[in-house]
Amino acid sequence: MVLALAGLVGPAHAAIGAWSVTGTMTTGREVQTATLLPNGKVLVAGGAANGSATASAELYDPVAGTWAATGSMTTPREQHTATLLPNGTVLVAGGLTSGTVVLASAELYDPATGTWTATGSMTTARLNHTATLLPNGAVLIAGGDTVGGATASAELYDPTNGTWTETGSMITPREEHTATLLPNGTVLAAGGDNSGGGAATASAELYDPVARAWTATDSMTTPRRIHTATLLPNGTVLAAGGDTGGGAVTASAELYDPVARAWTATDSMTTPRQVHTATLLPDGTVLVAGGNTGGGATASAELYDPAARTWTATGSMTTPRLNHTATLLPNGTVLAAGGLTNSGITASAELYTPATAKATTTTLTASPNPSVAGQDVTFTATVTGNATPNPTGTVTFTDNTTTLGTATLNSQGQATFTTSALTAGSHPITAAYGGDTIYPASTSTVLTQSVVSPLTVPWVASLPGGTVVSTYNTPTTSGTSTGGTAPYTFAATGLPPGLMIDPSSGVISGTPTTAGTFTFTVQVTDSGTGTGQQTSSQPYSITIAPATTHLAAHNATQVRTNGTTLTITGMSATLTTSSGTPVMGQQVVFTTVDGTTQVCTAFTDTHGTATCTSPGQPTATFIYTHSPANQMSAIANNLKRNGYKATYTTTPNYTGSTATATIIQK
Repeated sequence: MVLALAGLVGPAHAAIGAWSVTGTMTTGREVQTATLLPNGKVLVAGGAANGSATASAELYDPVAGTWAATGSMTTPREQHTATLLPNGTVLVAGGLTSGTVVLASAELYDPATGTWTATGSMTTARLNHTATLLPNGAVLIAGGDTVGGATASAELYDPTNGTWTETGSMITPREEHTATLLPNGTVLAAGGDNSGGGAATASAELYDPVARAWTATDSMTTPRRIHTATLLPNGTVLAAGGDTGGGAVTASAELYDPVARAWTATDSMTTPRQVHTATLLPDGTVLVAGGNTGGGATASAELYDPAARTWTATGSMTTPRLNHTATLLPNGTVLAAGGLTNSGITASAELYTPATAKATTTTLTASPNPSVAGQDVTFTATVTGNATPNPTGTVTFTDNTTTLGTATLNSQGQATFTTSALTAGSHPITAAYGGDTIYPASTSTVLTQSVVSPLTVPWVASLPGGTVVSTYNTPTTSGTSTGGTAPYTFAATGLPPGLMIDPSSGVISGTPTTAGTFTFTVQVTDSGTGTGQQTSSQPYSITIAPATTHLAAHNATQVRTNGTTLTITGMSATLTTSSGTPVMGQQVVFTTVDGTTQVCTAFTDTHGTATCTSPGQPTATFIYTHSPANQMSAIANNLKRNGYKATYTTTPNYTGSTATATIIQK
C-alpha cells in the first residue's frame, strides 16, 4: 500500500517515545486499509467487521482527533489494497467479500465528494496481494490468493483510462508477501506463502517496469510471510518478523542490498511478531508495533536503528493489536488504528510520538499591559514549529475559561486579536494553537493582563477670575478623583504670574501680579507605571483684572527763595489698591490742580508712597525751577490758592487715580 504525504496532527500528544489515545473509529475493523489523503485526513476503508467484510469507510480528522463516516464502497471487502493515485483519488482493488468470494473488482474514492465509483476490474480476482505505485503513475498488482491458491500473476492499472492489463508473471506464486519500490524504479517482491497453505518462502524477485518482466534475486536468509518490508534512506530494504511456516513466529530481521542484490542478517527484534506494522520515521529509524507474537496480540513496540543495526524497545501501545494499520503523518507521529485485540476486533486508535515528531511552541504577548478598562488591548500569539514551513491555522484566545475570540496565523506564524471588553482586574490569558495538517496543537503559558479602572477626575467647568495683587485660591476639581492608581499628581503650565498649583490637591493659589487672560491646561497623572499610567487633562482660562487703585496726596509746604525757584517740602502721595495694599514701583505725576504745570514725578516706594525729592536735598525737599520770574510767580500763586494734584495714570495692571492736597505757605 502506497501512502501520500499530507498533514496530520492530533489534539492530544504523548511524551516522546510514547503512545496516546485519540478518537475511536465509528466501526471496529481489522485487515482494513488506511490512506493519508492530500487534505490531511486519513481514509480507512473496508476490513473485517463483526465477522464479515464491510463496505464502510471513515475519515480521521487530525485537528479534531475524531472520526466521521464517509461514503461506503460499492462492494464490501477485506484483505484488499488501497493506493493513493497522483490525482489524489484512492484506488481500492480486490480482496475478500462475503463468504469466500474473492474479488477482481476495483473502485475509486474521490476525497472532494466523499464518494466511490467503480473502475475497471482486475484480470484476476485476488486477496492478500500487493499494490505498488510505479514512477510512471501505473499501479502494479502482484500475486495474492485466488480461488485456487497463491498466484504468480501480475497486472497493471492505468489511471488515465481506468483499465487493467496483464504484465509478466512472477517466477514464484506468492501471497502475504511484500512489494517494495526501490530507488532505481524496480519492485522487490519478497517472501510470502507460495502454496496457499501457510508455508513460507525465502525467495525474492525483481520487477522491471520497462521490460515488464520479473527476474530472480538473492533469497532471504529466512523464509517468512505476513512480515514487513521497509525501504530505508540508504536504499536498502529491511525485512522483519513474520511467520516462517507452520505458525512459527520469528524475531529475525534482514537487509536487502539492491546494488549487491543480496540479503544479509541484521539484529533480531526484541519480540517475535507477525501481522505487525513497520513505519519509517523521519529520523531514518523504523517503528515496529503490535502484531501476533504466537501467543496473541501484543502492545509492544520497538525501533530499528539502521546505523547501529540494532533494535531497542520503545513505549508500548495502549491496546494490544494485530492486523491493524499504521500511518506515518508528516508531523512525525504515527496513527495506529483498529485491528484485532485479544478480546476481539477494536475500533480504538492511538498516536505514537517519536523524538523527531513535529512540535510547536506558542508564546503570547499583550500590548499594552497594564491597560485601562475599555482600552484596546492587542494579544499576539507566535507559533513556532520545529521544521518548515511555518505553522498555519487558528489560535483561540481565552480569558480564564471564557473564549475571547480566534485569529488566523499569518505567514510569519503570528495571530493577533484585539479587544476592548476587559474589565478592571487581573485576567489570566492563554493562546491555544489548534494545529494544522503538519503541526500539533500547543498552548501558551498564562499571561496575566492587568486592567485598571479609567482615571476619573471631577473637573470644575471653569475657574473664576482674579485681580492683580489680590489673593487667589480656587480648586480645579469638585471632589475626589477615582480610578487609575492613587495617589494623583496635578500639574499646570502657563498659569498667570504669581499663581501656582498644589500638586496633591489641584488647588490654584497665590497673588496675581499681571493682568490679562491666561489659557492653560491642568493635567492629573496617576501613580501607574509604563502603559498602566493614566492622565487626565482639562483646559482652563483665568482673567486677571487690573487692580483698582486709590491715591492719597499729602499736604506740602512751600517757601519762595528767589524769582525763579520754589522750594517745596512734603509733596507726596500714597498709592494703594482698593483693599489698602501698597502699590510700589509706579510713577506718580505732581502738577498744579488745573494740570497746566507739571511740578515733579516720583515712583512709589515699598509703602506705596511717591515723594518729590531733588538730588542732593533732604528727603521730601524738592526745588522747582522755572523762568522767567513772572511766570514762576504765577505758578507759585496757583499752588498757593489751589494746592497741587497727584496723578497715577492707568497701566495694564492698575487703574488710574488722582488726588489733591494743599500747599502751606511759610
